[in-house]
Amino acid sequence: MTISDEWVEWTRSKLKRGTAITKIREGLKNEGFVEKDIKYALKKTLAKSAYKQNVQSAAVKKKRWGLDPSTDYHSLAHPTLTRNADGKSVISLGSAELQLFVIPNFLDVEQCNTLIEIIRTNAHLSRVDGYQRLSDIRSSRTCSLAVHDHPFVAEVNHAISRTLGLSLRWSEVSQGQWYEPGQQYKPHLDYFPPGSPEHAQFVSAQGQRSWTFMVYLNKTEHGGGTHFTQLNKTLIPEQGLAVCWNNLRESGEPNPFSEHAGLPVETGSKYIITKWFRDRGEGSPFTQ
Repeated sequence: MTISDEWVEWTRSKLKRGTAITKIREGLKNEGFVEKDIKYALKKTLAKSAYKQNVQSAAVKKKRWGLDPSTDYHSLAHPTLTRNADGKSVISLGSAELQLFVIPNFLDVEQCNTLIEIIRTNAHLSRVDGYQRLSDIRSSRTCSLAVHDHPFVAEVNHAISRTLGLSLRWSEVSQGQWYEPGQQYKPHLDYFPPGSPEHAQFVSAQGQRSWTFMVYLNKTEHGGGTHFTQLNKTLIPEQGLAVCWNNLRESGEPNPFSEHAGLPVETGSKYIITKWFRDRGEGSPFTQ
């Protein structure tokens, strides 16, 4: 589809009314226009300096960050979960720096205990960098919760997908983690840092990590909290409590405020499951 003069004028009128460029992009994309047409309309209607700042500079940044040009990052930052934060069933703990939510009683006791047994039966030493390398920053055990190996996990995956509002086709295989006393996951980022070997290896194939959805499967006796280092905020494990945050900003830029640590378990054990979503996948990123 080639963009017509009428749509160029539509873009001009939206700009005059003060509509954000991200919203104009979203509107044109919803009408079926591709990135080339959207850039053309913006170039025709924006002043040169504004076009350079808002379109050309953004394109350079997106290339540096390894962003997918076909992904609407503004919409990806506002799935169903963010609109359902009522302070009771979904609680926002975030700020201008980070989208962060908790969901009490996301899983019931029976579901949690079933997952704990699966993890205890299948866990191995944890790795980092796409599960390829052992590292002293992460001392725990891990297992992949593939649906074909553990059919019960499909039920949990669909609950995560419905609650967050993102398609499972834009996610990784869920992972279970098991921590014993003294074990921890030192401060780290879930996204792959641009320019790193991990970014080059994993982002080109499956995309950057966007949302993280984690569920505590038990209440730890002492220790084992999740500490968001840049916010100085620590969440204490409660059985069935889900914690969800966006690793990217609305622009798609990786958000360093998402850095977090799994604090050392002092007594008892800690079990969690984690599902990471990506910025690309098959079909629409959103659930119907």
